[in-house]
Amino acid sequence: MYDFWLFVHVLMAIVWVGGALNLQIIGTRLQLANDPCRWPNSLDKLNGSVLAS
Repeated sequence: MYDFWLFVHVLMAIVWVGGALNLQIIGTRLQLANDPCRWPNSLDKLNGSVLAS
């Protein structure tokens, strides 16, 4: 049983770090694009992807 909970714990840590990294990459790409017209569309896509997971 210990191995199962250890696996779940490690898996959730990977999901947590991966999600944070994904948000950082999206935010950086938006800032580097320097095109305010793209921001609303990108934020709508981001909102949909966050709510979907």
